[in-house]
Amino acid sequence: MLSTHVTLGNPGAGQRYAILVLTNASAVPCRVFGYPGLQLASASSQPIATKVVRIAETPPLVALAPGQDAYTQLHWTIVPAGDENAATCEPVPSGLLVIPPDETAALRTSWLGGSVCQHGMIDVTPFKPGSGS
Repeated sequence: MLSTHVTLGNPGAGQRYAILVLTNASAVPCRVFGYPGLQLASASSQPIATKVVRIAETPPLVALAPGQDAYTQLHWTIVPAGDENAATCEPVPSGLLVIPPDETAALRTSWLGGSVCQHGMIDVTPFKPGSGS
C-alpha cells in the first residue's frame, strides 16, 4: 500500500539531513501514526549497524488518501565516534529499509546520504502530513 523515497537536505558542519516520504500507493485511504523503523543496508541488503533515536514529539494521526504523502525528518552526522574509522565510518550504506508504523514488512529505498557515523545513529521525528518540501 505504501511506497517510500528519501530526499537529501542541506548539509552543514558534519551534520546531514534528509526527508523520508511515505506515499499511499493504493486506491484506498490509510493512516500513519508514529515513527518509522529504519535499517541501513548494503547493496546486497545486508544490515549495517543502525541506531534510531526518536525525537520526542506528539505524533499526529496522518490520514492519507490515495497518492498523498507523509514525511519524517532524518538527521545524522559524519563525525566519527572515537572507535570508528576516522575517514569514512564504514561500511557506507547504499540502501535504507523502512518499516512504516504498525507494520512488519520493510520497504527498500536507495540511500544516497553517504556515511552514517556514531555507529549508525539516525535521529527521526514522527510522521507528519505532506511531503516535507
